[in-house]
Amino acid sequence: MAIAYASNFGATNSDGAAATRTVSGLTISAGSLVVVGLNHYTDISVTGVADDLSANATFAVARYGATGTKRCELWYFMNHGGGTRNFTVTYATSAQYGYVCVSEYTGAALTDAFEGKASNNASGTTPTTGNLDVTPSVDGMLIVGHCTGYTNCAGAAPFTQIDVDGVSTWGNHEFYVQPTKADIAATWTQNSGGYAAVAASFLPPSAAGIIQHAHHHYQNMRG
Repeated sequence: MAIAYASNFGATNSDGAAATRTVSGLTISAGSLVVVGLNHYTDISVTGVADDLSANATFAVARYGATGTKRCELWYFMNHGGGTRNFTVTYATSAQYGYVCVSEYTGAALTDAFEGKASNNASGTTPTTGNLDVTPSVDGMLIVGHCTGYTNCAGAAPFTQIDVDGVSTWGNHEFYVQPTKADIAATWTQNSGGYAAVAASFLPPSAAGIIQHAHHHYQNMRG
């Protein structure tokens, strides 16, 4: 089964300082991969991401962009339990100008799905994460990117934009299912200014099993 975007997302944003932000009432299919992209003003850490059944997301990657005092992160739930859920981001201290986007994908590995990550901060008209730290190991990998930029930040091909907060944070959430494995970076376009950008890659089920088996075999060979 190939990984696919389920054409399902939820998002929230607010300018004022908040200790938490919640995406409410998103209906998820059991077994899906759920990815949470978030961004906010200043380098305030996120202490956790959870749904209303107390299922906790796993942290993937974060980046603070000093040029624009922006921070963005990616978290994920593998093999989500499904149902209509509320997803809450909790900050270490109240964060201003925050945006959260939750997206759903079918066909991803139920275990050991996460493979690689990338992050970058700079200034310019073409935000990029730089290549993933692990080159995609199989065809059909899912790559999800999240950027907090400046004005008119937009997803860039071959990625597909899922949502953008065009009010205050210019947070942008995008994805790409890569047909043929190769080095890849998530990219965007914008008018100008500082940005912070992150990306994470996820495996299809058969590949996750093969890679995990190979890892265990290698460990056994080492004794």
